[in-house]
Order: sequence, then structure tokens, then C-alpha cells
Amino acid sequence: MKRFLVNVSCFLKRINKVYLIIAGFIAFLWFLIRVIPKPSRAAYPCQRVAFPLASGFIIWLSVNVVSTFGLKKLISAYKKKSTIINLSAIVLIAFFYFLWLGVFPLKSGSANTAAKEYFVPIDSPNSPVGVPRGIFPGRVAWAYDSTASRWNGTSGNWWQDQNTDQAVVDDMLSRSLEQLSGKDNDVAAWDTIFKFFNYAHNKGTVGYTQGEKIAIKINLNQCTGTGNNGNSSYPSPQVVLALLRQLVNNGGVPAEDITFYDINRSVPKSITDRCKNEFSTVHFVGSMVDHNQEKFVRDTVPAGLLGGKPAHFLKIEIQFFKEQNLLQSFYVFMDFTPDRRMMGRIRAVLESDKRITRYHKLRARMAGSRILVDVHIHVPHEMPVNEAHTISHEIERKILDGIPQVKEVSIHIEPD
Repeated sequence: MKRFLVNVSCFLKRINKVYLIIAGFIAFLWFLIRVIPKPSRAAYPCQRVAFPLASGFIIWLSVNVVSTFGLKKLISAYKKKSTIINLSAIVLIAFFYFLWLGVFPLKSGSANTAAKEYFVPIDSPNSPVGVPRGIFPGRVAWAYDSTASRWNGTSGNWWQDQNTDQAVVDDMLSRSLEQLSGKDNDVAAWDTIFKFFNYAHNKGTVGYTQGEKIAIKINLNQCTGTGNNGNSSYPSPQVVLALLRQLVNNGGVPAEDITFYDINRSVPKSITDRCKNEFSTVHFVGSMVDHNQEKFVRDTVPAGLLGGKPAHFLKIEIQFFKEQNLLQSFYVFMDFTPDRRMMGRIRAVLESDKRITRYHKLRARMAGSRILVDVHIHVPHEMPVNEAHTISHEIERKILDGIPQVKEVSIHIEPD
């Protein structure tokens, strides 16, 4: 029996080595397939996990190849009684042996040393990337409450009510909305958010209008079905319900006009049941028809060919929208002049500057979603050239800052 157990133990050790080699090989292939086409992917978390395995596999392979080659040379040199070659081969084998110990240490505890080191970001604090946008450009709302989650990591599921406090989550979302919008109540916060969205999309400074649809994309990559998916990582049901409550109760959006979706996954019951119990008409759309979930349907008709209503590639969008007519759809692609409201805003900037006597040949055209402006302004003939150029630059800046859709302004100066 003792011999049998020893044999089993040796067999398991060999199996573990084989698994390690296979894992290293797969990690190496995965690293090559993902990182070579796009080197920036090397910073992805999955690649950070794969790289040590892949590099360990390459070093292991190198050690074995070089050691085998060196061993053959050693045997050959030994037969020829070559002292120098014997010593060189011994040093080479010893080097790779200690290198092996460094990559795969014999003590299991030493493998955790790197995990204990603290993460140090490569960028310095307060170094934003990109162009700031939003009601307060660049603002990020942050809410923290240690009482929101009480899960001990073992008992039950993290998303159950005894482990995640719905009331605390509701309060955290409320505070975030008010911080983001600069308002002191949730109704005003949503009104500000909707108005900014419409203003930024050339729809005027108007709030939510009945009939507009809102679709929220939720990331369900770790969900394998509409069951509860155990303790997999996915959006908190409490957060989804908190957002739904906000939209309906404070944003004024009917539940039937709200859709949560992930067309490549199924929405877990822990989310759909919680939300449907309170708002039965809200929609959940996933990859299949299942418990409290609809299957997504792709549009197959080109935009603008169904009674003047544009057909979207998907029935749902990340943002809320109004249906547009056929003519408006063509405007975006045919370099048409912006609508009267937009032209009025440009004229208002020009007419507000009393340093110019008049303007003419005001032209604006749409290049996709961008607006390009060209205008001639008149200044008193005795005005110095440098002063006239300063005025033109200031007017250009007022138009660009005040009307986000305008991306380019050309101003021609003429003496009056």
C-alpha cells in the first residue's frame, strides 16, 4: 500500500508539471495573438497574468534546450579529455540551473513575494488624459460608504440583501448625481443632465420629453445564463435598481421606455427579478428569450426608409433618443447648413460684440456631426491691425466655447 501511495504521489507531481508546461505554452500563444497586433494590450489585466506564465515557459524551454546541448558537449569533451571544455560546460549548466531556481523557486512561499508589493501607477497624480467634457468639464463624481457591502466572502451571495444594502446604494447614487450636476436635489440633477445632453447634441436646452427611449448597456461578461450566476462579478442588482428608481421617480421616464441590455449575454435573475418586482414594464434584453428577458433583434432596413423613421442597427442604444425624419438624416451626411436655432446662436455671439460694426457672408455647414463656420466682420477703418486680430480671435473663442458642435471658425476682417 505504501509503495502504491508513493507511485500515486509521483504520478500527480508529473501531472502537475505537465499542466504547468501546457499552461505556459497557452499563455505564450495568448500573449502573442493579443499583444503583437496591438502592443498596448500588454497592460491589460489578463496579459499581466499571462506574461509571467509565458516568460516562465520560454525560460524553461531555453534551459532545457541549452542544458541538453551542453550535456552532450560535456559528454563529448569528457571522452576527449578536454579540461577547458569540461569546466565551461559545468559553469554553463550551473548557471542555467540557478536561473531555473530563480524562475521556479523550490519554496512555495517565495512565489507570493511579488503579490505583496503595492501597485505604483506609472502616471503622476492629477494628470488627466483627453479632452474634459460634461456639465462641469472633467468632473468625476465619487461616492463611498463602507456600510454598503457586508459580505464576508464565504456566506451566501454578495448580491443578496443581507450582504448589500439597497438603501445605502440608493443614497450613494443620489449623492453622485447631485455632485455630477451641481444641484441639491435629484429631480433638478436629472433635468440638468438631460438638458446638457440635448444641448450637446444640437437639440436645444430642453429636458426629457415623453416618448424618448433610454437604454443602458450593462457589462455581463461573466454571466453564463439567466440564473443567479453564483458569486460571479457583474453589475450589482442594487445599483441597477437604484438607477431605475432614479430614472422613473426623479427623471420622469416611464419604466416601459427604459431598457437594460447586453446582446452577447443573458441578464441574471438577481437583476431582472429585483427590478421587475418594482417596475414590471421595464425591459431587459439579452442574447436569448428567457426568464424576464427579451431577445435582441437587429434592424435589417437601412436608416430612413420606413415611413421617414430611421432604422437603428440595434433596437436599443446607449443614449436616449428621439426619432428623426428622413430629411434630418440626410443633413448629417450632405454638408447642409445647420438649423435656424443653431445659426441664431452663432449670430447672437457676433451681434453681442459691439467692437465690430457689422458682419456679412455668414456661412456654416455640417461635416458629419461637426459644424464649420465662416464669416466676414467689419471694424472701423482707423482700428489698428493687431487690435482687429485680437477681436477676431476673441469672437472665434466665444463661438467655440459657447457652441460645442462648432469645431472650426474662420473669420475674415474688413475695414468699414
